[in-house]
Amino acid sequence: MKEQAMKKRVTILVCLALVAIGSVGVWYAFFRSVSKQVPEVEVNRKKPVETPASKSFPAAAPMSKSAAVPRKDQDNPNDFLGYESAHGPMPVSLRGVEVPGKLEVDEYGNLVISRDILHVFDFFLAGSNEEPRETSIARIREYLGRRLPQFAAGQAEKILDDFIAYKNALAGNQPYSRMAGLESLMDPAEKVATIRAALETRGELRRQFMASEVVSAFFSEEEAYDQYSLKLIELNFNPDLSPKEKQKQMAAFEQMLPERLQARRREARRLRMEAEKKTETLQVQN
Repeated sequence: MKEQAMKKRVTILVCLALVAIGSVGVWYAFFRSVSKQVPEVEVNRKKPVETPASKSFPAAAPMSKSAAVPRKDQDNPNDFLGYESAHGPMPVSLRGVEVPGKLEVDEYGNLVISRDILHVFDFFLAGSNEEPRETSIARIREYLGRRLPQFAAGQAEKILDDFIAYKNALAGNQPYSRMAGLESLMDPAEKVATIRAALETRGELRRQFMASEVVSAFFSEEEAYDQYSLKLIELNFNPDLSPKEKQKQMAAFEQMLPERLQARRREARRLRMEAEKKTETLQVQN
């Protein structure tokens, strides 16, 4: 059982790494599939009427951090949760896999806004292929309540409500849904324009439904990589540049990425070169 859990965890980590350092082809394939509709979900808590700029978290009285210690019960489908879920056993694909991301609070008891919160959301929502989406969202609320003090848990639930509202709005958005027909477009300029419009729409919806601090924490690196990838696609469609000129511009674009993403790109090239070298060696030996 432990070996199976480790294999699952390694598989998930490898998939996340491939997404993070993927080539333009992987990124382009992603955008061919992102138009898959997300079913509407009834948000349990009513969204307050406020402008994105006014969204902020009030301060709370100082309080200590709290975190449940996971059990290592090999026969328990909720192994890494550290508690018996009120919503039944975890979906099969998530059993034995530790929830990614670390939820933290500051010295005043406020939730620390980080991308780890998004990792928690995505983890549980990945199980919605095996159970009702409402159940997956309820599991998130339960997990937040178990892992965070009451005040910080309320802040996290507010972010969850905004996130689900954003996902629902994105699913029904026409410019974004046009990505489904991207392959049918023959004109390269029209393809680029469609992708650009989808990215702009997604960015606008994120900022419409979520606080700017949350958008920055959740999506800043992703959006930077999206813009980089869009530039590469435009470059690829440019018939006026030689391969050497394109390579030069590609290197310049990469320098504009955040340092962490640049490091991932360098690591991806290193791994690719190692794989190519091993392949050549095997071919010579055979």
